[in-house]
Amino acid sequence: MITKEVLFFSARMSARGGTIQRIKIWLSHLPDDVRVQCVFAAAPGHDCRRLLGLVDSGRIEFIEVDNSGVSNLWVLRWRAAKVLARRLRKSPPQVIMPITSDSDLVAFCVVWLLRLIIGRKVRIVCHCAGYPVPWHLRQKSFKGLFYKYTLRYVYRRVDKIIAISKQVKRDITDDFSVRKSKIALLPISVECAEFKNRERLERYKRSELFVFGIVSRLNEEKFIDHAIEAFSQVIKEIHARLIICGDGSEREALERLVEYLGVHPHVEFRGHTDPSYTLANIDCLVMTSQHEGTPRSILEAGCFGVPTIASNVGGIPDIIDDGKTGWLYAYGDLKALSNRMRHIAKHPTECIQAGEAMREYVMEVHAPEQEVSGLVNALFGQ
Repeated sequence: MITKEVLFFSARMSARGGTIQRIKIWLSHLPDDVRVQCVFAAAPGHDCRRLLGLVDSGRIEFIEVDNSGVSNLWVLRWRAAKVLARRLRKSPPQVIMPITSDSDLVAFCVVWLLRLIIGRKVRIVCHCAGYPVPWHLRQKSFKGLFYKYTLRYVYRRVDKIIAISKQVKRDITDDFSVRKSKIALLPISVECAEFKNRERLERYKRSELFVFGIVSRLNEEKFIDHAIEAFSQVIKEIHARLIICGDGSEREALERLVEYLGVHPHVEFRGHTDPSYTLANIDCLVMTSQHEGTPRSILEAGCFGVPTIASNVGGIPDIIDDGKTGWLYAYGDLKALSNRMRHIAKHPTECIQAGEAMREYVMEVHAPEQEVSGLVNALFGQ
């Protein structure tokens, strides 16, 4: 029997990144008494419905906004706003949950207008997976400041905000003047695949080659060049390989850097391939971002017993216990990064132990059932 109704809304959904994976887990694990409407506008060129892998049912309904002929994202958001308004007038849920910060703004405006015009009230619970203001707008520009203070106005008036890490919660509290009691902490979860430790031990016996991996969008804020430069120092002493899984605007520049440093025989660019294939065939993940919420790739690597060397930014220190489940270094300190990589490659048993500890942590703390239970409480609780 359906007793609760929620509408997930995205005015610009991307097929890349962790958000769509999180929605998929929610839809797969929400209890039977929750009815879901999913209104989304896929960004041009992104096939989000296929990645969600689910179909309409008596409990889940997908409403995809027509994005044909759209290249301007503001036009896409306007179309999404109109579809959302019609849906809320026709079949209003108890709760609407915008998925990204631009969706927060669109949804808040639509709900506010409906409340003003026809008196219809809908509970709004926002979802914050990282710092709300996009990375490219964080400089002190008029556009960035306008975005920040508009979000501040919205966040102080919605019913609840879900933050995926302690750092995100601190950012919202400090930078947007939101009460701590309004923010629910909800760590992301992953579907943890089993991976036997003995298979990794046998791999080390077969080969002395140590494989580092990167699973990421190849965009500026990820600073993949730091990993490549550090790897170029490690390869002077260690028989190692670097596999890069992902694509993005920086790929050509990174390929040129690999050629310039002379490490191209040891670096492989795989593009957009199944990340699980890469994670199952590396020894250590490397993450060099300047900004992060809670990187899903670190948790997915943990499912395979693969530890991570990562910059100590955002929510990363919340999920990596330095020296036990992985290793942290100060962002931008390439010497520290290369030293970490070199040490781990020379001590593979230590790497295996950290990977197993990370896998146990992920299975205990980041199980889908725990996340969905917290989600239901945040959506329908007080």
